[in-house]
Amino acid sequence: MIQLLLLALCALVFLAHAREYEYVQDDAYISLVYAQNWTDGHGLVFNVGERVEGYTNFLWTLLLAVPHALAGDAVGWAQSLGFVAILMSMLCCVAIAEKLAPQRSLLWGYLTPVLLAANGALGFWALCGMETAFFTLLLTGATYVYLRELEGEEGGYATACAFALVALTRPEGLAFYALTALHRALVAALRSRFVFSDQIRYSLPFVLIVGSHFVFRYMYYGALLPNTFYAKTSWQAAYVEQGLSYAYQFMVGYGLWGILFLAPLALVYWQRQRLWFSYVALLVLFNVLYVVIVGGDGWLEHRFFMPVLPLMYIALQELVYELVRRAPKRWPRPLASALAFVVVAALAYHSYAHAIPSLKRSQALFLEHNARVEKVASYINALSPRKDFTVATGTIGIVKYRTHARVVDMLGLTDAHIARHPVPIVGVESAAGEVLRKYDIAYVLDQRPDLIFFLTGLKPVKAAEKALYLSRRFRQEYYAAYIEDEMPVFVLDESLELDRAEDVFAEADFVEDYIAGLNAVGKDWPRAASHLQRAVEAAPADFPYAHQSLGSVLIKLGRQEEAEQALVGALAIDKRCVKALVDMSFAHIQQGEFAAAENLAQRAVVLSAHSQQVRLAAGLSQIFSHPYTALAHLQEAVGMRGANGDEAAFYLGLAYKNTGEPAQARAIWQDLLRRTPEDERLRRAIASL
Repeated sequence: MIQLLLLALCALVFLAHAREYEYVQDDAYISLVYAQNWTDGHGLVFNVGERVEGYTNFLWTLLLAVPHALAGDAVGWAQSLGFVAILMSMLCCVAIAEKLAPQRSLLWGYLTPVLLAANGALGFWALCGMETAFFTLLLTGATYVYLRELEGEEGGYATACAFALVALTRPEGLAFYALTALHRALVAALRSRFVFSDQIRYSLPFVLIVGSHFVFRYMYYGALLPNTFYAKTSWQAAYVEQGLSYAYQFMVGYGLWGILFLAPLALVYWQRQRLWFSYVALLVLFNVLYVVIVGGDGWLEHRFFMPVLPLMYIALQELVYELVRRAPKRWPRPLASALAFVVVAALAYHSYAHAIPSLKRSQALFLEHNARVEKVASYINALSPRKDFTVATGTIGIVKYRTHARVVDMLGLTDAHIARHPVPIVGVESAAGEVLRKYDIAYVLDQRPDLIFFLTGLKPVKAAEKALYLSRRFRQEYYAAYIEDEMPVFVLDESLELDRAEDVFAEADFVEDYIAGLNAVGKDWPRAASHLQRAVEAAPADFPYAHQSLGSVLIKLGRQEEAEQALVGALAIDKRCVKALVDMSFAHIQQGEFAAAENLAQRAVVLSAHSQQVRLAAGLSQIFSHPYTALAHLQEAVGMRGANGDEAAFYLGLAYKNTGEPAQARAIWQDLLRRTPEDERLRRAIASL
């Protein structure tokens, strides 16, 4: 009963902890897409008709097919499985602790569940919808089975079957079992029981199960390894440098300055279960090496260390127990144990509290990421796209799961050509921390995507996005339309008849200046203007966005004449520059040139009818000449998301006044005045009725 209560308490604490960071990773939707297509009869594919293994979690993807087959909530199912997996991992840890020292107090066996329940990174990944928690459970359970094998309670077949499930869930499982087989052979040799045929025989279940998956993979996808391996793998020194930084950050944040890495090694000398802890040390140190070689993760929340975290915490638990057991005899055992529990509680609190600001920032970024992509998906669905409507992006999960569009992954995770035959451009680098560097912009443009979008709007971050700005075809065939203010997507202009021969601009430096300028917007306006001016001077003659952004920045700096020159320059390059059209329209409105403003605003409406700024400009430009038309535009603007809602509402009231509906105007202005009682403009407007 005490055990159940302790476990229930850990489960409740962990659930509350995980809910603090609840979100769903965009990558989780990739597996959901495969599972949905499978249950719909299209096969394990991302795009129907394209057999590419763009997932690395076969068993997890099969599990996600269950809610799709039952018409249930697949996202909620994935999150629930994550929580249950961590709960079962805690049970495995308790079972391991009891196996290691069955005669001691039960409380010792619950130190690891307490540490797991409090760990911020584990809480962050538990409800994300990915396979991380499930893989952690399978690896922890498999090591428990191997412990029983070392104790003579299980045969090697059970270990092989357990690790087969591990390998079917993540490719690293292959290496973990190889290390297990190596350790088994060394132990047999140490005990003078080594028989080569026995080692082969014990591995047969693993070979048959995992080998069958390899046969399926080759026959179905035409490759022995997942496509993601080709997309992500690159033997570069930069990967190792990033991997070392990734491991160091974990060591500082959660690894107790290396104690978690070294605790299993210490127990090799102290514990009676030294053979099993030598095995744990082998797995933990391999995982560190693996993380360093692959460059860590693109995210900074230590996902790649989570699968071995229970093993490291078990080793820490046993190390603390050994220290108490070996304490000087003048120390009463209850006092030494109580002191040890206090230390562990302090460590648990540290692993919970120290990273809260960082994890909250990451959660906010991921939630914002998801919200932006959901809006893109809604925009695509609102277009009622053709069956062959194609989207190209580096953020593929949500947009594919929420729409029926064909999605071209510009980073190659679900595209075999980009993964295996990338065409990098000299001078184009990914942003810091970005490990996916493979791309082929000519190939992407050959797909004639109807829509291309960057998660960061007009600012490219990934190398594939930066490379597009160097492409003449992209600059001429696509224009930025706004699905919301500050949320542009690039739309294919099918009205153009252009030569599709590729022409790549030779110097990539202008892209970095352009990015630096956009990064400085709102923080350091003069610096933003300086970088954007350099981008204008260095960019190809048909790149309008540097001119457009420079114009917007110069407006903020009060340099109106220079701003208008930059905006006119953008429109001279590309008459489809929506932001330049809007800013110039507002400039004409301020100067009383309503006819010119109307012309520009109307052009912007055709290109970006979903932008609040565009609708506001259209309404203001016609508020005196065509008040009923202005009324319609302003009503649209008020109903849209954006920073100009109150401004649009004020002028909507003016439009009602101009159309002879003062009661409507009064109601709108009085509502605004209740929210902004200091606004004298509203008082004067109400008084004018």
